Amino acid sequence: MENFITILIFTGIGLAIWLWVKLYQAKIDARNLEVAEKRLSENAKTISEQNSRIRNLNHQTTNLQHVIHRKDEYYSILSDPIPERYDKLSEFISDFRTLHFDQSAKYLATKKRPAKKEALRIAELKKVHRELIIHNRSVSYKVEQLFALFPELESYFDNPLALETYDNLETLKDNHDRVRDFLSPGEYEDLSEIDRNQLALDRYIERKNKSNWQIGRDYELSVGYEYTAKGWEVEYTGIAKNIADLGRDLIARKDNDVHIIQCKYWAQYKGIHEKHIAQLFGTSKMFELESSDLFSPNVTPVFATNILLSEMARKFANALGVVLYESREMQEFPRIKCNVGIAEAGKPEKIYHLPMDQQYDRTQLKKTTDFFAFTVEEAVENGFRRAHRWQGDLRNS
Repeated sequence: MENFITILIFTGIGLAIWLWVKLYQAKIDARNLEVAEKRLSENAKTISEQNSRIRNLNHQTTNLQHVIHRKDEYYSILSDPIPERYDKLSEFISDFRTLHFDQSAKYLATKKRPAKKEALRIAELKKVHRELIIHNRSVSYKVEQLFALFPELESYFDNPLALETYDNLETLKDNHDRVRDFLSPGEYEDLSEIDRNQLALDRYIERKNKSNWQIGRDYELSVGYEYTAKGWEVEYTGIAKNIADLGRDLIARKDNDVHIIQCKYWAQYKGIHEKHIAQLFGTSKMFELESSDLFSPNVTPVFATNILLSEMARKFANALGVVLYESREMQEFPRIKCNVGIAEAGKPEKIYHLPMDQQYDRTQLKKTTDFFAFTVEEAVENGFRRAHRWQGDLRNS
């Protein structure tokens, strides 16, 4: 009996211990489950936040791609501003300048106490302002393009009534004083005629962005002046005839000698080759044949350039008797053409022409009374005046 009671006691104790262990394990499992659920909840929240960030990043990426695309379009238009793209460029500018309307409307519509009517009013204002800006910018671009093509129009922009005296653009161009292209309106109005013409000439000479044609013309004038200083009579056929000069830029005469001169002011990398020498030799021979008579001149082909010829071109020139002036840089020379012509009344008329004048290239100085002047003052002191052009009174019209 005592053994049975002892066994029963130990069994009860063991059962109690087992139950306690089970309860303790259940508490641990519950705590672990709670921790796991908390971690799962935190992970789910983190994943949700990450997904939200990904969505935001995707949205930002899309917006950036759109902005980059718009930027590329904008740069494309700026690099090639053809008239057909002016409206598109104006839209870009308008979108930028009305951006604050969008921000204000969005704030009003999404704030804690939304003001939707005011947001709609701001949105409508944006549309109106956007259209006005587009129109304004488009017109401005087109006007700027017109000024670039026809600088003479700028002189009349603030005084449209002055344009009423012209029937067409050609008449306007013919009567435009090109000195204006080198002066501000204030300089043109305030300076004396001599001073403003001289200032325009100085700026023309100093200008860095001359065209290849202007540089080539200056080089021909420089070489021609050097010949004139040595007593030669020079005919500037390259300037007068352009591509129809047959390779004869200058024809210099002295006694019975004639020099057929070709001038090349080129970049160092271009190089002078045999074909250029051959052209000069051929055109010189043609001139010699055309001039063959009882008193045939001694014709010499001369090649003047600021660079060095190729070795083969140099040998070619020596074999053909072509005189070479290599590495001849641009020398200082007078640019004002002083020409004595005949006026409508049949009387002599002394006119000087600046390099930017319309008749400059067409004017040939052949007579002993004609010459090149260094300054406007020199031309005026010798009795020459610039060709009259109707300018209009831009201040009082």
